[in-house]
Amino acid sequence: MSILVRGSSRCPFCGEVITADDEAMLFPVFVPNELDPLWVFNDVAAHSRCVLAHPLGRQATERLKKYEDAMRAKSRRCAFCGEVVVKPDDYLMIFQLDDDDPLHDLSLTELHRSHLSLWPHASRLLNELERRRDAGTWMGRAVDKLISIVRHELRGGG
Repeated sequence: MSILVRGSSRCPFCGEVITADDEAMLFPVFVPNELDPLWVFNDVAAHSRCVLAHPLGRQATERLKKYEDAMRAKSRRCAFCGEVVVKPDDYLMIFQLDDDDPLHDLSLTELHRSHLSLWPHASRLLNELERRRDAGTWMGRAVDKLISIVRHELRGGG
């Protein structure tokens, strides 16, 4: 989640300091693709008025609401085995994907990292993410990290 220090943090859209009297919106890291136009809202604290006035503000707040609703429903249950993932280093969640994305059915899937090699959708996920990255339609640390994790686990982990 973004950090807001009232009286010090600046709104990325207007450049003004966000004061104690200002209504503000805080956005988590919720847009994995740095080429997505909504990337500008990723991990941002901003004046509410600036978000609402932004040409993509409505889209950003709608995607944020979907993300927050989905996150509230998360249980840390592995989609492969059904057990709760208790070790943080063994937890993996696929990032949020748009409703029209071909991988949408995998959006926000939670897994034991150690079960990735057994999960029937792992190769499909890896192939599609690599295709998008190589085609230049996806870019960023989130996608690179997920590709690295899935590739590593499909090769036997360890």
